[in-house]
Amino acid sequence: MAADATLPEHVRTNAMLALTGAAELGGSLEGKPYARAFDLLVQVHESGNNYVLHQIIWLDPERGPAYLQDVFERSERPPLCYWGHGDPLGNPPPGRPPVCDEGYQHWRDARETTWCRVGELLFEGIVAEAWERMYGGRPASAAGEPLPVPEGLPEHVDDWHRRCG
Repeated sequence: MAADATLPEHVRTNAMLALTGAAELGGSLEGKPYARAFDLLVQVHESGNNYVLHQIIWLDPERGPAYLQDVFERSERPPLCYWGHGDPLGNPPPGRPPVCDEGYQHWRDARETTWCRVGELLFEGIVAEAWERMYGGRPASAAGEPLPVPEGLPEHVDDWHRRCG
């Protein structure tokens, strides 16, 4: 039901809550987690629901990251472009990629892509460690400016940070 786009949103949401609840049984609750939960969450994701990605990676520490890595590799990357303002002629500051097409908004368009969402789940810890090493924690950024890209990131994480960070 959670993957059936023909059903009303509230029905899919309730089915999703029931599925994730059944997958999380354990700890102080009695019973066993629902064994098929991981496969069903993957099915829900494959039907177009990016919001289950965090449950997928959390639910199974082995298959979750492997599935997300596969999704990351087969997803389309958003454009690499400067999403702030250029000079009066529209040129980006030195060392920046080209200014984005008109109407493209980094926070609305890039970060909502599957590639960016999956990368965040896979790489946020790597980037946080690099920021800690270089800046003593997450640095602040000025309005309209992207966060600095820490040095020494693996190439694929650096690319993700530049497009989505």
